[in-house]
Amino acid sequence: MRSLVVFYSRTGTTRTVAHEIRKCLGSDICEIKADNYPRGPIGYLMAGWDAMAKKLPDIKYHKGMTGVPSGYDVVLIGTPVWGFTMASPVRSYITQNKGRFRKLAFFCTQGGSGSDQTFSSMEELSGLKASAKLALTKKRVKQGSYLEYVKGFTGSLNGS
Repeated sequence: MRSLVVFYSRTGTTRTVAHEIRKCLGSDICEIKADNYPRGPIGYLMAGWDAMAKKLPDIKYHKGMTGVPSGYDVVLIGTPVWGFTMASPVRSYITQNKGRFRKLAFFCTQGGSGSDQTFSSMEELSGLKASAKLALTKKRVKQGSYLEYVKGFTGSLNGS
């Protein structure tokens, strides 16, 4: 199974999970970048506002990576939960690539809740039902107690 992990991470939590998923699956990986959301309280407020307003910021990819889903059996899309929905850069990515995905899986990181609404919005926007979903709290990731969940998630995609 040829897989691509595409993710956005403002603070690094979703990035940590994305790289662990990549290791488990042997996936290619692509980080979405957007200049609109700096670290700190102002960036946090801007991020939440744009997510709730369903804005579509300009995006680019880290160091020449490409997020083109063509040729991949499954694309795993990762997002932090912002305002009970996906991060705006992820919304831009899904919008730009709608109709190009064969199979999708979603993962998110969150402060405490919002994953159900986030995954529902991602499915609606992409037009596809996710094959697998993984929601992790920021606390679990920081403590390092998320690895068993990642293994279960990736195992379900591999048919394990």
